[in-house]
Amino acid sequence: MSIHFGDGPEIRPEQSRYRCLLWTAAAFLLFVSAASFQSHNILRRLCEPEIQSTEAERGVCTLNDFRDAIYFPVAAFLDGKNPYDAVDFMASYPVGDVFPPYLPMTLILHLPFGLADFRHAATGYLLLTLLLTILLAWLCLKLADLPARWCWVFALGTLFLLSRPGQRNLSLGECTVTVGVGVAMALLYIQKPVLGGIGLGLACYKPTYGIPLVLLFLAQGYFLTAFAGVCVAGILSLCAVYFLAAHSGGLQPFLESLFKGHAWAEERWVSSPATSPGRIDLKGVLGRLLQIDPGIMAEIILFMLLVGAGAWILRSGVCAGREGRLSAREIALLVLLCLTCLFHQEYDLIMLFLPLPAFWKMAAESSSRSERRFAHWVVFLLAVPLFNYLQSVTIQNRLGIIPGSLSWRMAASINGVFLFAALILLFRSGMTLKALSCPNSRPAS
Repeated sequence: MSIHFGDGPEIRPEQSRYRCLLWTAAAFLLFVSAASFQSHNILRRLCEPEIQSTEAERGVCTLNDFRDAIYFPVAAFLDGKNPYDAVDFMASYPVGDVFPPYLPMTLILHLPFGLADFRHAATGYLLLTLLLTILLAWLCLKLADLPARWCWVFALGTLFLLSRPGQRNLSLGECTVTVGVGVAMALLYIQKPVLGGIGLGLACYKPTYGIPLVLLFLAQGYFLTAFAGVCVAGILSLCAVYFLAAHSGGLQPFLESLFKGHAWAEERWVSSPATSPGRIDLKGVLGRLLQIDPGIMAEIILFMLLVGAGAWILRSGVCAGREGRLSAREIALLVLLCLTCLFHQEYDLIMLFLPLPAFWKMAAESSSRSERRFAHWVVFLLAVPLFNYLQSVTIQNRLGIIPGSLSWRMAASINGVFLFAALILLFRSGMTLKALSCPNSRPAS
């Protein structure tokens, strides 16, 4: 038996399998090479607990965020302290930043890391991030309804590691890959409340993802999935809150420490809209370009406008996929709305890999010329932030870009501008489809 492709030469099944194995081996070696090279550099420059995080430390030491947002918060939790109490936390542990306002469920999820010494915990977390990168690549291919063969999984995983946000996630010890797995699961299994709810609950660990996703799921009619996600996040968080409240002297002191920690984190130079070099949300981009902090009311208004417009388009059903799957437009809208409506940094751009394979497939397979052109534009607008190394401090120094200057503000805002341009393009496409066709009804899950 043989397989024919047009009038070309015969390719026997054993030859096809042999080529597939070769491609898989090549992709695997590429992934291992990229992972090994980056892991060696990261562990060689690991920030030891006695090294305080300063502005100069960024780029000198690695896994800063793992130290400040995962390891020592869990250690404080195990020691009977409240890591959300910024003053006590920074005075008691060798950290350089306050504990971010993540849901308390993070202390439960990362509990095993607090049981080991810092170097072993950091090495284990780095390996876990690499494994989750492979899982995230597999989920991205499944979201696009593409064959999730190992060669494609490792090839896409290598792109993850070579991308700017992929490198930042590894070097800082960020948790965005973990959250990305949750977001991808929630989108892939959106009509399966159990699996989708587990994914959404994991994504809620960072409220800047969980809040818009829950609202947009409700707008689309996926009530059970949204409810399941809130329950997963709520139950895990309440388990931690019970002990945190006891450590803080009651629920009210704990909540006060939570809000004070959030205010403290927002005032830091790396987080403030006026001075942050890496914020990609709309408030951050506007604040950087105008050199002002728009304030909490501006953030609320932008959130309501963006999520409201997105919910209106998604609710209409004009972007709906087939056979119970989300379309490329829906995936991109959900991801871009999350990234632009609330606080997000450069490392969160790794979420752009979720809709990218779906639009690559649309560009290759669509019979409509306008659809192919639309897909090409979206791929371009998503790919630029992923591989924009102009954000690198090293590159900026070599180009003579001075922090705080106009050229610096423009260079630092490229990613946010491209995200907003992609969002506007998707809004325009959705409104065009809504004008040309009647909305399709979407059953509730």
